[in-house]
Amino acid sequence: MGRRLVAAWVTAIALMAWTSPATARDATVTSFDGTPIATHFFPAAGLPAGATAPTVLVGQGGGGRGRTAREGASHTTTGNTGLGPLRHAGFNVLTWDARGFGASGGQVEVDSPQHEGRDVQALLDWLAGQPEARLEAPGDPLVGMSGVSYGGAIQLIAAALDERVDAITPTIAWHSLTRSLYRDASVKQGWGTLLFAAGASSGRLNPQIQQAFVEGLATGAFSPATVDFFDARGIDRLVAQIDVAELVS
Repeated sequence: MGRRLVAAWVTAIALMAWTSPATARDATVTSFDGTPIATHFFPAAGLPAGATAPTVLVGQGGGGRGRTAREGASHTTTGNTGLGPLRHAGFNVLTWDARGFGASGGQVEVDSPQHEGRDVQALLDWLAGQPEARLEAPGDPLVGMSGVSYGGAIQLIAAALDERVDAITPTIAWHSLTRSLYRDASVKQGWGTLLFAAGASSGRLNPQIQQAFVEGLATGAFSPATVDFFDARGIDRLVAQIDVAELVS
C-alpha cells in the first residue's frame, strides 16, 4: 500500500510538471557585435508545457524600454497593444530594451538597419531556440511585430532585413528621418527637441545625435555629416524589400 501511494504521488507530480503553464523569463541576447540586449519573454496565457504558439515582438517607444507588465492593457490614445491582450489572444510576447536603453548595452543608433535591425535578427535566432515558440522551419519562428514610433520603425527595418518576420503593424513610424527631422532643409526644432530629450534622459546616444541637436539649436540647419547620419538610417530605401503582411497606422 505504501509503495502504491508513493507511486501515485510521483505520477501526480510528474503530470503537474508536464501540464503546468510555461513561465515568463528574462534573458540577455548577444547581438552581432557582442552588444548585450536585455529581453523579456512571456508565453501565451495558459500555454501548457510542451505546447507552442506564435510570437509577437513588441518594440518600445522612443526613450522607453521593453515592457514587462505581462497583463498590461492596450492604450487607444497611443496605439500601443498591451501584452495582456496579446497573450490572451494566444500569442507569446517578446519585448526588449533597444540598444543603448535600459539594461541593454551599446549606444542609441536611431533604429539603424546596421545596428538595431541586426539586433532583432539576433532576437529571432534566440527565439527559435525557445520551446514555446512555434516554428515554420528550423531556426524560423512564426513571428509578428507590434509597436509605436521607435517600435514602429524597427518593424519596417526588421521585415526588410529578415524574411522570418511574417507580419508587422507599425504605428506612427517614420519613412525617412531626414524628411521627418529636416524637411526642406529646415530643422524641426520642437519635434527634434522632444525626441532628443526623451532619448538623452534614458539612453546612451551616438555622439552624432548630440551634435545634430546642437546644430539645430545654433543654426537651424544640419551639417552634411548629420544629414548623412540620418539619411543612412532611413527606411525609404528598404521599403521595396518588405514582402510580409502589413497593417500600417
